[in-house]
Amino acid sequence: MLNDKTNEKFRQRFTKITHQKPVSITKEQWMSILKDKDIITEKDLQVLKLTYNVGCAATSPQLAQLLDMPHYAPLNRQVGELGKRIAEKLNIQAIEKRHGEGFDWWNVPFWGTSTKEGFYWILRPELEEAICGLCTLGESFLEEVSFLILKEPMAKLGKALFMYII
Repeated sequence: MLNDKTNEKFRQRFTKITHQKPVSITKEQWMSILKDKDIITEKDLQVLKLTYNVGCAATSPQLAQLLDMPHYAPLNRQVGELGKRIAEKLNIQAIEKRHGEGFDWWNVPFWGTSTKEGFYWILRPELEEAICGLCTLGESFLEEVSFLILKEPMAKLGKALFMYII
């Protein structure tokens, strides 16, 4: 995880978050969700942990690159499916698309905003707090992804992430 000063600097660049519709999920509910194998797969945990570790915000192409995925499209689908499972399990209202028909399932675990570098997924504050809470409870929640980032921090980080982590 980034230190507080760096993390704050990273978040300040998102002065206008365009996709910030509320969902009724508390920190405590997120903590339960993160442990529920019926909702969260290992791949989902990996994406959430990685997003947390790189400052709680990243584009899907950046995450795909860090995860050695050849393309980010499967990641977009994965996050959408995760949001749908969470909404169904908690029986919460789906977030309708801003333009067109359907739902923005990705918007359940993330806020989002467009920048020059692309569309950023930003961990919802309650989810970020839940991940942090699991870490402070002594759970080895971030161990696997921390190793991934420490193993090849410069070689794998996209240009946009690298700029804001330093």
